[in-house]
Amino acid sequence: MTIFKTITKLFLSKEAIELGESLCKSNIHSAEVVGRRTIVVDAREIARSPEFKKLQQEASKYIRSNRP
Repeated sequence: MTIFKTITKLFLSKEAIELGESLCKSNIHSAEVVGRRTIVVDAREIARSPEFKKLQQEASKYIRSNRP
């Protein structure tokens, strides 16, 4: 285990570690920590992501299928 991972486990909560790992794995490059427990992300980047577009299409299909 690297020194960085050891220090991370000592000072960060499990949730903070998981969030950091998921941000590293994502395609979001505009994420910025601006304060305690505050992360800011460019909404345009999220809206352009393939994951968002897929979820948007699924939501549209769901809404259209449940209209009276």
